[in-house]
Amino acid sequence: MRVFIDSREQDRVNAGKEYFGKYNPYIVEMVYGDYAFTDNNIRVVFEYKTIDDFINSMEDDRVFNQALNQSNVFDYHFVIIVGDDNDYEQAISNHGYHSGHYIGDNQVNGAIASLVEFTSVLFRKNEKSAFDLMERIAEKCLRDKPIVHRYPKSRGSPAYRFLIN
Repeated sequence: MRVFIDSREQDRVNAGKEYFGKYNPYIVEMVYGDYAFTDNNIRVVFEYKTIDDFINSMEDDRVFNQALNQSNVFDYHFVIIVGDDNDYEQAISNHGYHSGHYIGDNQVNGAIASLVEFTSVLFRKNEKSAFDLMERIAEKCLRDKPIVHRYPKSRGSPAYRFLIN
């Protein structure tokens, strides 16, 4: 498995290099995502957001564009939001009314509901737990064992239509 870390991740570059050290991670400026894992032509990407960063990126729609771009390029794509309840309360308090828009639970939940329409959203309480989850998911995806099996929708089935009518 090859690991790539976005060089713009600031403080997390060193933590990521240390955590993923056994893979000799590449530190590069990535076009999409913050952490990528590849092997045998399968690509997995994570957009890493602290809760505060998530709320900032909600306000300017950046997180939606980032996630949509990832979904167009990578086989498996995730947005991982990191922080605990205290971090969440502090971020909400810091943003309050910003640019004339109130940010609260409804807005955060609405943003997450919009994201899950085209990507997977994950939550972890701290950085180490986030790195561990990214590694585990990447390993499963790279072995081509998806986390969730998506079943085809039944609405097109003649039997289903017959039962409904």
